[in-house]
Amino acid sequence: MLGVVILAAGRAERYGRPKVLERIKGRPILFYAVDAFRGVADMIVVVVPSGLEERYRRVAGDVDAVVGGGKERGESAAAGIEALSGCDVVLVHDAARPAIPRSDIVRLLKALETNPAATLVYPVTETLKVVKDGYVRKTLPRDGVYRALTPQGFRMDTYRAVERICHKDAPDEAWLFEKAGIPVAAVVAEGFNPKLTYRSELRLFEALLEG
Repeated sequence: MLGVVILAAGRAERYGRPKVLERIKGRPILFYAVDAFRGVADMIVVVVPSGLEERYRRVAGDVDAVVGGGKERGESAAAGIEALSGCDVVLVHDAARPAIPRSDIVRLLKALETNPAATLVYPVTETLKVVKDGYVRKTLPRDGVYRALTPQGFRMDTYRAVERICHKDAPDEAWLFEKAGIPVAAVVAEGFNPKLTYRSELRLFEALLEG
């Protein structure tokens, strides 16, 4: 069984208000993030700010559970995973990435047939600078450097072996497996799967979700 955890518990401090509740074409962004996995997942759990479960349940659509998250991303992911029942493969996805192409989900699942963990990635194309105290200190080589995307996936039996690693410090699920020395397959995304961070980006997502 495939379980999917949609993370929507972030504080969205840079955005200024709950960005996953913003509407595009009359639907909240959270709805699109959930809808991307319908017909693929056997179970979908949405993790939201603690105490706001009913509010988010109304906009998420038909899901199996809505649970409260923690202060950190890792804690929220762990809460969502615990709410899954009977799933042997799990995907964790950020609700702020509502335009995930179905084809990339399928390719990630294919990688999990032969790997204990996998993540979507995208090559860095920009020049990278280290900045300190307002000045550029050095330029980093970008060869072999990729941006981590979501969903990230893993086999539940392997996750159980590494879950004792402190979740609150985990920037993402791939990190848990990296820390445990377990190889994480890198699946290069073919589609455009950005994360909504600023209000000025809403028009981009309107275009991506058109159709």
